[in-house]
Amino acid sequence: MPKIHQALSFIQYWLNAVDKYALHGPFVFRLYTQVVKPAHTITDLEDLSKLRSKLRQNRTLIKLKDLGVGSTVSKSNTRSVRNIARHSLTPAKYSLLYFRLIKYFQLQNIIELGTSLGLNTLYLAGDPQCQVATFEGCEETTRYAQEIFRGHAMANNIELVMGNISVTLPDYLKELKKIDFVLFDANHQYEPTLQYYRYCKAKAHNDSIFVFDDIHLSPSMERAWKSMIEDPEVTLSIDLFRAGLVFFNKDLTKQHYVLEF
Repeated sequence: MPKIHQALSFIQYWLNAVDKYALHGPFVFRLYTQVVKPAHTITDLEDLSKLRSKLRQNRTLIKLKDLGVGSTVSKSNTRSVRNIARHSLTPAKYSLLYFRLIKYFQLQNIIELGTSLGLNTLYLAGDPQCQVATFEGCEETTRYAQEIFRGHAMANNIELVMGNISVTLPDYLKELKKIDFVLFDANHQYEPTLQYYRYCKAKAHNDSIFVFDDIHLSPSMERAWKSMIEDPEVTLSIDLFRAGLVFFNKDLTKQHYVLEF
């Protein structure tokens, strides 16, 4: 059923998606042409492409503790790394997009909700100027991600917070003055997603960017996405099918775009 829903959502997405020629506002046009659409190789991150390939071949077994919606592929809580990599890793073009967003807007205080194998975390930490706090609820996955981080220079920019995100996130935010960028990729359900959003929005500022993974995964996630883009404090929202981008820039007139990606 989830696959049928995603297929129908994808068809609807492409029917509504527009390209750069339909964009008139200079901010969105520059964002799309200079950050979203470029697909050139980033030399500094080529080793992460190799790591992605290795993960997709790794037969190591991990016992998962999934606090979210769970896998739509396997019902077992023991899965191989390659199974997780093939079905759960963020596609490379989206990981590169997140890196470009952070680099382009010179964002420094980064939060990732849902570490998983840690590959996306390394992309988020690719700019040496930023600091990434990544949150994970599964002990086994946390230990594996820590192994992945070793040997990568980006690991110096990463703090891994283990535990139930509904508890660890608000505790962490108490000590934080502001958030520049958040990737929401943890509990893909309506209530937890909105709860995390409210926690993080309290620390957002005019130039903050929030990114939501799997916005069309289920009716529940689509409902959460709709609630967030209707928030009066959100001035710009962009649907890229797999991911949704949210901006709080008060210099922008409230707009929503469905863009080709």
